[in-house]
Amino acid sequence: MEPIEHKWIRKAFPHVEPESVEHREIAAKLRSYIDIEESKTPWNMTRSIVLQPPKGMDLRKEVDAAYERKKGKVNVFEVGCGRGYALRTLGIFKGGIANLDGITLTQSAADHAAGKHDVDGPVVLQPQNTFGSLAGMIMGNVPTVKVRTGIIEGLELRDQDLIFAFQTMRYVIDKAKALEVIANGLARGGKAILHVPGYFLGKHERHVKDYLERNGIKFRKKRARTVIGWPKEIRLALGRGKTTIDGNYFLILERSSDTKVDLSRFYKIRTKDYWQNPSASYKR
Repeated sequence: MEPIEHKWIRKAFPHVEPESVEHREIAAKLRSYIDIEESKTPWNMTRSIVLQPPKGMDLRKEVDAAYERKKGKVNVFEVGCGRGYALRTLGIFKGGIANLDGITLTQSAADHAAGKHDVDGPVVLQPQNTFGSLAGMIMGNVPTVKVRTGIIEGLELRDQDLIFAFQTMRYVIDKAKALEVIANGLARGGKAILHVPGYFLGKHERHVKDYLERNGIKFRKKRARTVIGWPKEIRLALGRGKTTIDGNYFLILERSSDTKVDLSRFYKIRTKDYWQNPSASYKR
């Protein structure tokens, strides 16, 4: 049977020749990501970005703002949603959402996000537990989380009012293509908030920014000094306080036109520098 990562490469990168060196390198990276995803513990810290939002990424406020802009319920999409904890927590604690969608690497993670399996481990606002069910009944119908497997470069998104990614964009294979998919996936008036490393677009950043802004997509970056608060139960179990992640930015895209963007001339902006030298993420 053909490995799933080969199918993703064929769809997202049709120009890459099978069995080429480039194909093998991409497949190896994707396989390593899949292995990491499958080895993750059942709980996931991403719920903290909803309940204890980092400065610059308050998703509940962003949903309110999108609701006001649209004058109706909004569509939310998460890039690299893992087991969907952030999406489901957002659905439980925030009204005004029509759809909660995301993409992850493994089917087991997608099944967890959709609530198809019970989750072992610390019960901290897990979507399947009783608290979540009661909150859903009290606060109204919680949108179903719909998660697909794959990589962002191979998707065709559209009509998303809010797209977000946390600790994910540093791992995409082709950064320009990922941005193209996200930018074209925004509805008019939509907004994307992407947590990215400082080196994300490298020397191409100014050219990508100029191109996007000429085509109706506002491009700006904010320095992110992100402090993640671990859930209380996990802090007690592990004896940890807070984790500080520095040297990162929030890349914010806001779409004001229906023009479709094409970043193909910037394709192959790879993650090579990060893999060869992790300290490259702190270079300016």
